[in-house]
Amino acid sequence: MRIWGGIADDFRVAGAEVEGEGVRLALVALKDPRFTGSAFVNTKYGVMTEYVTPARTNHVRDLSWLPRP
Repeated sequence: MRIWGGIADDFRVAGAEVEGEGVRLALVALKDPRFTGSAFVNTKYGVMTEYVTPARTNHVRDLSWLPRP
């Protein structure tokens, strides 16, 4: 999922739902839709703070270094 110039992978956004301070994206693999994942975008700061797929999990825990919106 190429976002803001990031590395492309094999997932597409299948849905989105407002959750807390952001939006949770439902992800589905392009080649095999049995593989799913999710991403969370903090809309206050405009950054993805969570990305979870069967092969990879990334979390940004501390946003205090970012300028306040």
